Amino acid sequence: MRSELFPTHDGPPRAVSPLTREPRSQWLIVAFLTLLLAVVPAASVTAADWSDHLGWLPLFAAGGVLCAIYLSTRRLTAPLAHGAGLATGLVLITLYFMSLAEKGDWKERLLWLGGRVGAWLDVAINGGASSDTLIFALTMSLLAWVLGYAAGWFVFRERAPWWAILPTGSAILLNLSYAPPELLPFLVVYLLAAMLLLVALTLARSTEGAAETEPEAAREAGRQVLMGGLVASVVLLFVAWTLPSGGISQAVYDLWYRLSGPWQGLQTHFDRLFAALNAPERAGRGLNFGRTLAPRAAFELGEQPVLAIKAREPRYWRAATYDRYTGQVFISTEPNTIRLEAEQARPAPTEKYEARVEFEQHVQLLASQTSMIFAADTPERVSLPTLYDYRQTPDDFAALRLPVPLRRGQQYTVISSVSVATVSELRAAGTDYPPWIARYLQLPRQLPARVRQEAQRVTAGADNPFDKAAALESYLRQFRYSTRVKQPPPDRDWVDYMLFESKEGYCDYYAAAMAVMLRAVGIPARVASGFAPGERDASQDLIIVKESHAHSWTEVYFPGYGWITFEPSALRPVPPRLEAFGLDGSLIWDLFGFEDEDYGDLDLEGLAGLQPAADANGGQNGGLPGIVVVFLHVLGLLFALLLLALALGTILVIGWQRSLRSLREHVRPYAQLSTLAAWCGVGRRPSDTPYEYAETLGREVPPARREVQTIAEVYVQGTFGRTAPDAHLTEQAVKAWRGTWWLLAKTLLRRHWRRLITHGWPRGLLER
Repeated sequence: MRSELFPTHDGPPRAVSPLTREPRSQWLIVAFLTLLLAVVPAASVTAADWSDHLGWLPLFAAGGVLCAIYLSTRRLTAPLAHGAGLATGLVLITLYFMSLAEKGDWKERLLWLGGRVGAWLDVAINGGASSDTLIFALTMSLLAWVLGYAAGWFVFRERAPWWAILPTGSAILLNLSYAPPELLPFLVVYLLAAMLLLVALTLARSTEGAAETEPEAAREAGRQVLMGGLVASVVLLFVAWTLPSGGISQAVYDLWYRLSGPWQGLQTHFDRLFAALNAPERAGRGLNFGRTLAPRAAFELGEQPVLAIKAREPRYWRAATYDRYTGQVFISTEPNTIRLEAEQARPAPTEKYEARVEFEQHVQLLASQTSMIFAADTPERVSLPTLYDYRQTPDDFAALRLPVPLRRGQQYTVISSVSVATVSELRAAGTDYPPWIARYLQLPRQLPARVRQEAQRVTAGADNPFDKAAALESYLRQFRYSTRVKQPPPDRDWVDYMLFESKEGYCDYYAAAMAVMLRAVGIPARVASGFAPGERDASQDLIIVKESHAHSWTEVYFPGYGWITFEPSALRPVPPRLEAFGLDGSLIWDLFGFEDEDYGDLDLEGLAGLQPAADANGGQNGGLPGIVVVFLHVLGLLFALLLLALALGTILVIGWQRSLRSLREHVRPYAQLSTLAAWCGVGRRPSDTPYEYAETLGREVPPARREVQTIAEVYVQGTFGRTAPDAHLTEQAVKAWRGTWWLLAKTLLRRHWRRLITHGWPRGLLER
């Protein structure tokens, strides 16, 4: 079976659309809407600016559609057509990316591109991480072509519009779930194009019978339906866009989060393979710190408060740690995970640590949501159920996560074990490291020798790990701090590039450089990410943490004392290291260099009385991040879309009735019969006579055989006979239609619903 709307190799094209007498006009309308389905998601990726070289994505998507349209009209089998389409896209995309090479003939450029792809594949296979953004652009280009080709093929060859809408719709939702909110208009344009495409194809189905008998009336009705569908789509989308979203059921939210669990695992691998994308603000991604830390291009963080913390002093609020350095990125290797119930202590450490005290924090979330627990130093107990991630032993903290994310306004209490070791104690800690700490001395084989030599030079005057760490901390703080840096080339070592070429960076650069240089001189170190201490609001006795406090730092391991924080970033003050503490082991606020600040319009009412939360089910309904945000935006449109479906159905019925109004009475029952049957999956082939078509419908619905034959007989007599049928025969046909239409619709839909879902709108009789 092939398309009746567009030319195929099975026979001459058959114009069944009532939109116009000219099939070319109908072809152009559907082609334009199909192009929008493919181009809008690609354009949204380009606008998100995840990496360089994404400007051609819309062109590649459009090229895929046009290639599919052309191949769908050729005398080719599907496998041969697909092979030709994919080969065409691969050649064009390869030529474009070859042109990005700085010099060389076509062979050298091809080898250059192949080398980049080969290096990325090696990383992917061996479990490493890649910061080569060119591979991301290449992957997105191939995906844009494939999605465009699939959309064109399913619409023009298979006549299955949903198979074009669902993949491209998933692509735009996935992209917009991570992109800034300003790009959501792309979703509106996409939804409008998808609905109009369905309207156009439904129109072709609903007026097919009338188009064969009274084309002028069908054409006018078709115009009215299309314009009505356009107006209804625009109005209802506008209403849905402007209406407030309201609250979201916690049960629905929790269910969606669990259903999206498999995607979270895929996201981990995605972050590993494309680690250096231009990600949006961290808080904009729901305060979710991934398992990859990579150098990124320019970025800006906002001043929106994300956490309100009641604690006796400011600390670094850690979310995750990273242990493996590949030369281009830091990775948190796959951890072990255990579930801890509320107030359940984490597993006991394998060794006893000295100079530690308990530190209590009450935390309220001011951002949209988070699945991470932010806590000082080593969290021991949390007032909520959590997932504790560790690497080799329970001492080796990786992250503390929530099974169900917290939303804005919700709270938790965490008890941490924090170090109060003095400088003298740390200097005397020695180097008797436990066996599991060896992973924090790991360095890649290809680490440039000058990085190790520079680390040895800087620490030459120190005779213990603490003084060496302090020397490297002071050395790195001399580098220029900047959030607008050029990413290291994909074949260059990240730390080497910072130390000897760029000589600038932001917190991730500083933390990575200090950890690598410490390892180079035999001192175990890791990178930690979370938030800097924040700012104190004295009037409310709270610590306010903002988006701009998102931070990475270095932690150094000292035997008998555990992990100690160091601050190599020039932007932040060095944590105080004292020889003595207060009687309660607390530090002093002013030593951190934070002054009281007036927060103006920030609503802190009620935050001073923060109390531990009993569970994660209370609190206010806040916004949701990631793919959940856009998913719930779409859910918010469902009511409007249901109204749209009703409106379109009403418009179609009115248009159908108007197209039948001008028909003679003996023609009207047959036109209604053929339209309904085609709508339910059994259309009339061009070679069928009215009697043959009636016989086919009789076989499909035996109880209606006699009525269908009566309708066909009256139609044939009135259309091809010398005299019109008398009023009695015409009334018999009308009664036959009224008594049969429901039985026909019910039976045909039950038999052909699978094909209708697959192919979207009728393609003629099933070949028997």
